[in-house]
Amino acid sequence: MANDSFGVRVNIKQKPHSRRGMLSMISQVYDPLGFIQPFMLPMKRLMQSLCNQQLDWDDPLPESAVEHWNLWLDHVPLLKNVSIPRCYKPPNAVIVSTQLHCFGDACETGFGAVCYLRFVDSNGNIHSSLVLGKARVTPLKPVTIPRLELVAAVTTVKLGTMIVQELDYDVDNVLFWSDSTTVLHYIHNTARRFQTFVANRLAIIHEHSRPSQWRPSQWRHVGSKDNPADIASRGLMPNEFVKARQWFRGPDFLWNCQDSWPDQPAIFSVADTDLEIKPHTICTTKVTANDTPLQQLLQRFSSWDKLQKSIAWLSRFKDCVLWKYDKNRSADAPSFNPVGLTVQELENASKYIVQLVQQEAFPSDLACLPDCKSFEEAMQHCCSTKYRSSLCKLRPCLVNGIICVGGRLRRSEVFEQQKHQIILPYRHHVTDLIIINHCHHTEGHCGTLHVLASVREKYWIVKGHSAVRRVVRRCKGCKLRHAKAGSQIMGAYLRNELLLVTHHSPVWELITWDLFWFSSRRGSASDVFSDNGINFVGAERELREGMAKWNQTAIHSHLRQRGTNWHFATADGYRRSWRTVQWLADTFWKRWLRDYLPILQLRQKWVRPTKNFGVGDLVLVVDEMSPRGAWPKGIVEEVCPDGEGAVRSVRVRTARAVYTRDIRKLCLLEAA
Repeated sequence: MANDSFGVRVNIKQKPHSRRGMLSMISQVYDPLGFIQPFMLPMKRLMQSLCNQQLDWDDPLPESAVEHWNLWLDHVPLLKNVSIPRCYKPPNAVIVSTQLHCFGDACETGFGAVCYLRFVDSNGNIHSSLVLGKARVTPLKPVTIPRLELVAAVTTVKLGTMIVQELDYDVDNVLFWSDSTTVLHYIHNTARRFQTFVANRLAIIHEHSRPSQWRPSQWRHVGSKDNPADIASRGLMPNEFVKARQWFRGPDFLWNCQDSWPDQPAIFSVADTDLEIKPHTICTTKVTANDTPLQQLLQRFSSWDKLQKSIAWLSRFKDCVLWKYDKNRSADAPSFNPVGLTVQELENASKYIVQLVQQEAFPSDLACLPDCKSFEEAMQHCCSTKYRSSLCKLRPCLVNGIICVGGRLRRSEVFEQQKHQIILPYRHHVTDLIIINHCHHTEGHCGTLHVLASVREKYWIVKGHSAVRRVVRRCKGCKLRHAKAGSQIMGAYLRNELLLVTHHSPVWELITWDLFWFSSRRGSASDVFSDNGINFVGAERELREGMAKWNQTAIHSHLRQRGTNWHFATADGYRRSWRTVQWLADTFWKRWLRDYLPILQLRQKWVRPTKNFGVGDLVLVVDEMSPRGAWPKGIVEEVCPDGEGAVRSVRVRTARAVYTRDIRKLCLLEAA
């Protein structure tokens, strides 16, 4: 071989001057290694500008675009002078050091990256070879220069990672070069919080910059004049081939010793005024002085009944203490039911709890609304007061220290608590307790609408439907009752499932049962015709012996009316019939293979793969012989995937034993 190198062969077929024709001619250029990418960038920019003008694919191009395109076509043949050695290493050299140098740059109209291998042999000779290049146009959406430089850095680090993975060379060191000090500041400052655009790309850079050997010295600064990627970002016309010397051989300092490389500027921390720095968000928690121990006590109970009882006992204790330390002690000692709490005490405790909740949730409403003794008085004040609040649609009123619904039903003939429900906030622990314990559990774990209707018999929750739905969805009892059995995509048919089933019973048994079945559905046959085959004779004998065992006296008249005569014909007549039956059977088998078997390709259900059961999953083991509430819980200890990786059976450990169960007999409660 006279010249072992890469070259460029120019043979672009002319197409119409339209966007479609231009795209077709650009696509004719095959440059997988990006050697001539800088010379393609001007045409990519022209194509992008035509797209921005909203020209249709077959619309004629403007004259200026046609002139620019023809000028590029006239100069393209000059690219045949490009020659790049196919071998990266110099001939007959003993390499002692191999480095990969990756350069990136961006401008307003384009960005690019280029990588070179730098070899040092045993004699100290240095050689640099072009490996891979990229050149892209910038998006039409305006982007700041620092962000474009960061995009170019991402392209650079991805190219370097790909080359290290694909080359068989042992690369001693990988260095990345950029002429943007802003990008270098971003890369070196790993402790600052950046905006999402910058943060995502910095994460990619840090991940691909040799994470096991990551160090800031991998990224270096290079001047624009010594940056070959500057040629890729700005582009060149083919007649400017002479200016691309640095692109094909790399910057001059790569051919010199490391002491002559560009000096590195000081890298300082990114200023707080930088637009890409995410502002600090300070989260504060407001702790009010009005939080009494009783309000804190409300958060410690998981049951509405227990909370009621606790507050009722505290109220009884309070009455006793107040009476004991009353200096006047004019009243008699308080009397209590010795058996336990009364209904009135629990009702008073509920009202006190509601007052505490409303003091926390609706302080402004309590301050604005006048406290009244009755709903009639409250309605008069409510209608005569200019009231602005999120509760204004309910026309709230304050009666005996509790905010209730004024509403529009005050003239209806229903109970007072149904006309003027107590208002509760949307998100509060007491609200959840009332929904779950007082209504959802009492109503037998009914659905959202039924529970909401039950709640509104006494309470009005702001955004009640959403609140009830949110709380009901967390009910563990409902999860146990409504958990669905596992399923997986329908598997392929097994070989034995596609074979016809062969019945091994004697033929005379089949005939006997078929005759019995036919008689029960269609009535008794008066005559049965068959040949003299042994099976048919045996069937007739079996029938007669069986009939002989019946109670002849009781059913003699019935058999006589519905008797059946069996006629044996000659063998020749049925031999032709047998051939006909064989032909019909063969025809059926062929049609079954041709017409029905392809239908089995379709999955009528379980058409999509679902998430596999995993080790450690909490499941409910289906037991069809017991009620759902008694089904045992278990932990998945082992999964059994099929050949396609779909888990269809698992090994489950319950409190009593270990089972192997099909996933259709398991209900997933919580994933591991």
